[in-house]
Amino acid sequence: MRRVSTTLTICAIVLSLMLIFSASGNVAFAKTVKIAFIGPLTGPNAAQGNGAKNSFDLAIKQANKSGNFPYKIEMMTLDDASDPAVAVSAALKAVSDKDVAAASGHWNSSCALATIHTFHSFKMPMVVWGAISPKITEYNYPEISRSCPTLVQENVPFAKWVITKLGNKKFCIISDTTDYGEQNTKAFSALCKKYGPKSSRWMQYPQAPLISDLSLPRLRV
Repeated sequence: MRRVSTTLTICAIVLSLMLIFSASGNVAFAKTVKIAFIGPLTGPNAAQGNGAKNSFDLAIKQANKSGNFPYKIEMMTLDDASDPAVAVSAALKAVSDKDVAAASGHWNSSCALATIHTFHSFKMPMVVWGAISPKITEYNYPEISRSCPTLVQENVPFAKWVITKLGNKKFCIISDTTDYGEQNTKAFSALCKKYGPKSSRWMQYPQAPLISDLSLPRLRV
């Protein structure tokens, strides 16, 4: 669901960014303006990053072909490799280019949380295209917005479905100890209390490829 949502919102992001920098005096008379795309083009989430990049590129090509803008739009492609430190380096490269008017970034919440302060400091608009941590927009930075829902919002329909529709009353939540895992566990746990399952259990592990194999023998709710 998250992958489909990401693809469908890329065009909306590009349009939003174009509207933002269309009103900016810095690019009003420019012949070419750039939008920076930042995502995981390498590493464990490269499939998601490259898929979003291709959609972003297509939206820009369609915008240029439309003839609705008095300048050419170019895409600056930057890899964050799902690494917050690499993401900050990418953000600094974007804000340092005078032709970059705005940016859209990140599949991973850890990367977005690492770069939003940079975009805020340099007053550059940045729309988050894939990261779902609610913390990203809780700073209320005017430059930072998002097109994707937060993990809290995503957990609501899932919880309603498995608890109220399917009637499940016992749960074991298995998650990793990253911020992503912690926040999803917290969000779903709150919904369990709200909708009233009989009992729940939580198990958390450091990130590992065999997390399900480690957990399944211990499931006793």
